[in-house]
Order: sequence, then C-alpha cells, then structure tokens
Amino acid sequence: EATSRLMEGYKLEEDVALVITADKPAIDLYETAVDVAKNKLHDSFADLETKKKDVLEVQLDRVPLMVANWLCNDLFGLVKESATKRKEGEGNNNSSGDGESGGGGGANSLNHPISVEYSTVDGSRLGSLLALVINGTVSTTQAKKILSVMYYDDLTSDPQYISESRGWKLQSDPTILYELCQQVLGNSKYEQQLEQYKKGGKHVVKMEKFFLGKIMAESRGNAHPEVLADVLKCSLEELVDN
Repeated sequence: EATSRLMEGYKLEEDVALVITADKPAIDLYETAVDVAKNKLHDSFADLETKKKDVLEVQLDRVPLMVANWLCNDLFGLVKESATKRKEGEGNNNSSGDGESGGGGGANSLNHPISVEYSTVDGSRLGSLLALVINGTVSTTQAKKILSVMYYDDLTSDPQYISESRGWKLQSDPTILYELCQQVLGNSKYEQQLEQYKKGGKHVVKMEKFFLGKIMAESRGNAHPEVLADVLKCSLEELVDN
C-alpha cells in the first residue's frame, strides 16, 4: 500500500502520508521532489572534504519531511487557490439558468480539479527549490515567494534563476555581513545598548538579540541568520576588546 510505503521509506507520519496518497499524482510528485532535492544537495557538497560530509547527511535527513510539508501545505494550497480563484471579469452570480451551481458553486464551478495533476510546479522544480532552503541559499519566506512566482508567473525557470534574478537569496558573505554589523553598531542611537552589552553578564544575550534584530532589518531579512549571528558575536567582542 502506498501509505505504508511512504511511512516506511520516508519516515512520514501516517496523517501526512494519507494526505499525499489521497491524491494519486501527488505520490509521484513527492518522490520526484525528494530525489531531486537530495541530488542537488549531493552536487553542492561534491567538492568538500570528507570531514564536512556529515553536514550533508544532516541535510539529506531533512529532505523527506520538508518536501512532504511543502507539498501538503504550500503546493496543495496553491492548487486549491488556482482551482477556486475567480477569473478576471467573472461575475458573482450564476446565469446559466440550470440551477446547479448558483449560490454555492461546487465541483462544477472549479477552474480545474483540486489535484497536483493540475499544478504548474512539478516535482523536479519543487525539489530544486527546497534544496535551496536546506542548504541556506534562500530563507523560508523567500522560498514561499519564489514558489508563488513559479506557480503563477514563471512556469519554466529553475528556482535558483528566479532567486538570483529577483534578489531573493540569503547574504552569507562574512565580509559583507561584517560591514553591515559595523554600520549598525557604529550608529550613535545604539550607544546605550552597546554600553549595556559591555557590562557583560545577563546583558550579553539580550543585547546580542537586540542587535541581531536591527541588523537583520537593515539587511531587509536577507542576511543568513546563522552566519550573521557568528559575525555579530565577533564584531561585538572586537568592540569590547578595543
């Protein structure tokens, strides 16, 4: 049975597997997306030394559940939205006179059946997108915007192209993030918070979070959170030492 196979082969919870298997085309889309995401991650680690391959294993373990979540929530959501969305210029009243769809609509009023068979995003592009999320190229928020573009506006381009062409990618260059940290930490309106940080103790964590929020806002949410946290910590310690 397909449900059991997804549970055993991909370690999915039963309720998630049931959602996928309830729409037969979704099974193939899911498995294709998982395979593509894993292959993309493998390629991104191809030139790394062996000691870093454990990071790859951690990322690969995240793939099946992440694909399932995005399929069941985000992609199914877009499919339902496109199926029920009123077309431009379409009226609210039924004028067919047959009395079947006036009032509540129903299956006959859908633009297409609610099935991923009618999705404009296939398993390959979904898997490619989620590989970008897992390897830290784009944030979840950015990925949701990219998925919407893939579904409605650009039905053929690779998600990485959409990410780069629209500037929807995380900034992970430590040099650029260091300059951003210096810009915010050097702002005179944050002198009080900087002095609190220098006091040490309980103030350290609180002020680190404060500055992290300010710098993230300055980057318009495009700074890679983990890399930024590391760079900020070094920048703050540098200021204290000086």
